[in-house]
Amino acid sequence: QFGTEEVRSGHVILACLKTPVLEGILSKISAEFDKIEADTVLGRFEEIVSGSLDGASAVGGTEEKTEVPRPAPGRESALAKYATDLKQRARDAKIDPVVGRDPEIRQIVDILMRRRQNNPILTGEAGVGKSRLLHEFRQRIDERGVRVLAGRCQSYGGAAPYLPFIEVLRSLLRRPGDTPEQPGAEDAAARVHAIDPALNAFVPLYLQLLSIAAGAHPLPRHPRGDQLQAAVPEALAEILVRAAAGSPVVLLLDDWHCSDAGSREALRRLGEIAGAHALLLVVTSRPDAA
Repeated sequence: QFGTEEVRSGHVILACLKTPVLEGILSKISAEFDKIEADTVLGRFEEIVSGSLDGASAVGGTEEKTEVPRPAPGRESALAKYATDLKQRARDAKIDPVVGRDPEIRQIVDILMRRRQNNPILTGEAGVGKSRLLHEFRQRIDERGVRVLAGRCQSYGGAAPYLPFIEVLRSLLRRPGDTPEQPGAEDAAARVHAIDPALNAFVPLYLQLLSIAAGAHPLPRHPRGDQLQAAVPEALAEILVRAAAGSPVVLLLDDWHCSDAGSREALRRLGEIAGAHALLLVVTSRPDAA
C-alpha cells in the first residue's frame, strides 16, 4: 500500500487506528491519539511524514516512488526475508557461546554414554537456560557423525497434536537443497521408502501428520478414532528406529511440559524400545511436569 518493504512507526500507528480493538488501547495510552483522523492521514501520508525519519524511509526521500517488486516464488520467502535464522547464525559462530555450563553438558554426554537409563531430562524453571543448554549440546555433537533431530512443543495457543514429532518427521525427510515447500505425496513416500522399505505401510499416517494430500496413499478405513491414535505413536517410533539403523540418532525434545497427549504417548513408546537401538533421547521440561 505504501510502496515500501519496511514497516515504520507511522504504518503501525495507522494500522492500530484502523483496528477497533487496538484503537481503544491507543486511547488508553494517550488522549493525543484521539486527535488523529486515520483516513485523513492515510490520504496525505507522504506529505505528513515528509522530512521525518519515516518519510525518508517510507517514501524514499525525494525519489519517485516505485512499486516494490515481488520475489519470484520459491526464491525468497517472507520468513527468510524478515526473520532471523538462529540456527544459521549458530552455524556461522555468530551467537555467543554458553559460559559456565561445561559441567552440565559433560553430564548430559556421560548419561548418554550409559548402557542403561541413558536418556537425560533437563529440568528447570522458565528462563534458566534449558533450551540454550540444549542448543549448545547440539552444537558440540553435530560434528561427531551423529544425526540430531529436534522438536519443540508449542508453549502458547494450546498443544497441537504431535507437533514436536511433526517437526522431527519433516527434518527426517528433508534433503539438501529442498525449498520451504513440502514434498508431494509420491516424493515423501519415496523418501520414507529410502529410510527402510518396511515403513511403506506407515506412509499414509506420515502424510496425514505432514498435512500432505495423500493421493495414491489414502488412510485405510479401519484406523480411525482410538485405533488411529494408537497407530500414530507406533509409526513415529518405527521411523526413528529405522533411521537410527543407518547412523546414531539423538532426538532432542524441548519444552516438554507443553506437550500434548499424543506426543507423550509417542515418547513413551520410544522410551520402551530406544535402549535396543542407536537412538538417544534428551528432553527439557519444567520441574512440575517432568
